[in-house]
Amino acid sequence: MRDALFAKSFVCRETRPMQFPLTPPYRCRLTKSPVAAVLKPASLAACIVALMGQSLNASSVTWDGGGANALWGTANNWDTNTLPASVDDITFGSGFTSGSPSLGGVSYTVNSLTFNGSTAISLVTGGGSPTITLTSGLLTKSTTAAVTIAPNILLGANGSWSNSSTPSANALKVTGVISDGAASYGLTLSGGGRVELYANNTFDGGVTANSVNLGVYNNGALGTGALTVQGASAVFFTAGTVANNIVFNSPSGFTGLYSGSYTSATNNFSTTFTGSITGAMNNQQLRVGGNGRTWVFGTINLTGMQSAGLQLVPEEASSSSSYIFSSTPTLSNGRILLGATSAAGAQGNLLVNAATTFNVTRITQNSGGGRDTIGGIHTSGTATFSQSEGILLNDVTAGQVNLISLNSGATTDFASLLDDGTNSVGVTVNGTYRQIDTTASAGQANPVYMTQTPTGKVRLSKSTGNTYDGGTVVSAGTLLVANTSGSATGTGSVSVESGAVLGGTGIIAPGGAGTVLVKSGATLAPGEGIGQIRFNGAATSAAVLSLESGAAFSFELGAPGVSDSVAMWNYALGDLVLNGNVVNFTNLGGLAEGTYTLFSFFSDSGTTLTASGLASGLTIGTGLESYSGSYFVYGPDSINLVVAVPEPSTIWLLVAVGVLGLCKMRMTSVSNGRSVAFGFRKVNGFTLMEVLAAVAVIAVLAALILPAMQGLRQKGLSILCLQNLRTLAVAYSQYRADRDGLPLPRGVTSTDPDSENGHNFSGISLLRQYYQGGTGPYVFTPRGQYIEVKTEKCPMSAIRKETTTANYNFIAKDNYLSYTGNNAVRMDLYFSNHSKTPLMWESWSINWGSNPYMPMRHSGKVNMAFLDGHVESIPGTDGRLYKGYIESIYKTGTVDETKQGSGIALARETYP
Repeated sequence: MRDALFAKSFVCRETRPMQFPLTPPYRCRLTKSPVAAVLKPASLAACIVALMGQSLNASSVTWDGGGANALWGTANNWDTNTLPASVDDITFGSGFTSGSPSLGGVSYTVNSLTFNGSTAISLVTGGGSPTITLTSGLLTKSTTAAVTIAPNILLGANGSWSNSSTPSANALKVTGVISDGAASYGLTLSGGGRVELYANNTFDGGVTANSVNLGVYNNGALGTGALTVQGASAVFFTAGTVANNIVFNSPSGFTGLYSGSYTSATNNFSTTFTGSITGAMNNQQLRVGGNGRTWVFGTINLTGMQSAGLQLVPEEASSSSSYIFSSTPTLSNGRILLGATSAAGAQGNLLVNAATTFNVTRITQNSGGGRDTIGGIHTSGTATFSQSEGILLNDVTAGQVNLISLNSGATTDFASLLDDGTNSVGVTVNGTYRQIDTTASAGQANPVYMTQTPTGKVRLSKSTGNTYDGGTVVSAGTLLVANTSGSATGTGSVSVESGAVLGGTGIIAPGGAGTVLVKSGATLAPGEGIGQIRFNGAATSAAVLSLESGAAFSFELGAPGVSDSVAMWNYALGDLVLNGNVVNFTNLGGLAEGTYTLFSFFSDSGTTLTASGLASGLTIGTGLESYSGSYFVYGPDSINLVVAVPEPSTIWLLVAVGVLGLCKMRMTSVSNGRSVAFGFRKVNGFTLMEVLAAVAVIAVLAALILPAMQGLRQKGLSILCLQNLRTLAVAYSQYRADRDGLPLPRGVTSTDPDSENGHNFSGISLLRQYYQGGTGPYVFTPRGQYIEVKTEKCPMSAIRKETTTANYNFIAKDNYLSYTGNNAVRMDLYFSNHSKTPLMWESWSINWGSNPYMPMRHSGKVNMAFLDGHVESIPGTDGRLYKGYIESIYKTGTVDETKQGSGIALARETYP
């Protein structure tokens, strides 16, 4: 009766949800009833009074299910046995015991909804897409069971929904679309329980999660406004893309973003945040975790972070979650925690998908047994991890962390310190890891994983090296070391697996019994471009570098003398183990005939050369096909590659044989009448002219071949000569180290302490103990005659007799040095520029005490070793031959090594 009070005189039309106090757009229009004229003067006032009466008469109506069906529109289903009015508050309470109330496809308006029973309720549509209009926006659930609302909900005011039943099984589930019409209403969720939004909602006032567990189960579940998180809230996602901005408003308790468990075709276990994540954390924990999921983040800018920082925590045992960033999150303390100790076997993947610098202050890896992965999944360029406080490795259970660069065309650079503190945690480079297969996971109850196999380059570039001690395994792709001190791979062993590559320009220094093992099928490729990799044996008792049979080297070559190289620091015999390993080469431009130093051996950190003890172990592989005459030279302190063209003799010999063959084909004589008549039989053979022609061809070929062969021979001998000088220079350095820096004497007389059997001999013989080994430095025939040692003489020398002085010469005094040091001076202190001070060179002097001459027998050059240990071929016009600290006399002449006094004479050596 109250709704029809003025039905015959006027009509009230509701153009938008009714609100009180009454304000437009409630409109009243007069009808043409017989009493209209009487009512007109007071019609508007009457309308207002009537509507106010409605508000004042609103009541609470409770569902009791007493009707013959479960329809909302059946009066007997309500405790008043009348249909609820649009202003009434609807309650589903303890009287509801079973069934699913249905709107029957009809929309209704109510003031509020309350669920406070103990039985699960599903409010269904009954067909179509009916809507419940909540004029007050209020929805309260305390039911100790789940409540599902399938009809659409139209907010008539800012919504305030609560669920105080905290178990997740007692969730409030809203599967219908939430809208706000032409208004701009938001939704506040509270109560500590769980509220799940499943539809593509359209309200635009945003969602505030205030101490609630919110399920975001649709890309549009949050409407078009922002999500504000406060109190102690957790947000669960199955949405694939969340475009809403997320704002943390000083939460008062633990806060988390978690993977939801809702199974649907749209849940592919991957969530991408295209909106920003900002706000103040009020020193509360922020965790991103839950079940296996891939999280892709956009902009993050958070203040007031708790000390652990942003926690990326896969929490389901044996699950795998990936956390993907395209830029560095801005965090007030700059810290990220990856992994948790409580999730046995769970794996966390911290990944960067762009060629950028990821420079949070610190990353702490803290898994519970599943190997965590950190690295780049970009396709090209370099992604750099640069943490001022380093990356702390704490996974004692798994014992390792996986550093990766997924794609072969990309590099991931770890410029941070990798440290394991008091733990012992190792590093795997480009190990496989698990990631969600989003296609296969759609519609599944549990995520489906795929295995990723990285093949890119990982660079360890912390300048002072790393300090973890659990060892390094290079599983695939390439590990580049780029430190300048310390050890890039910490203090543990390094294992390079089949198919993987170890390279770079840094230093690897295993400790204890650590070693670097390059397995069969793996490659050691020094440099990054042209460069040198260094292996430091100072702290290990094992062989520093070992290559299994089947392992290979790869060197890049430039112009002669410019190449990749390997330096062995603090080397002891046996520190480099070779097993017939193939060496492949790449021409970076400028490759030509000449010498390239591939390996150098030092007794310290790269200053003092020492003996390698190696005479074999390498085989030339690919890259020198045009220089098939190339070969390795195993010097005392280095291994060199000599690049040379092939000897032409074989080629020209084949040509000569071919010419003779052609001649033979044409040297079949034919019989003439006379020979037949005289009874001669037919004879096949060479004519005189044909033989002479063949001889002429051979002579021409010989004229071409012999100079070329001679040139090759001389070039090879010249290289051997340089190697001899290098050997002696290194031995000289060791001699001086043993003698407190004093130089060699010119010779040893029968009365000197170093004499053997009363013989006189050259001082250079004292060096043999350093490069030949053995108990003594001298070798004599049974008759006491001195035996020549090839290392002490240029192989191009024409003198082939047993003599003590036909050898390399060196700086020394004319008379013999006193072994008490009375008239000797330390060379390293006396000479200021060691790289320009000649130490030892070729000379010709077969008579004791004569002035040696310096023959330019190497294409107008002389081979010379300098005080700093390097060797060079120096032309006769080079100023260093008559400048510096040796007295110089220069004159030209024809070299005749069998006679004293001829040739290019230079430098009667005087030692100041």
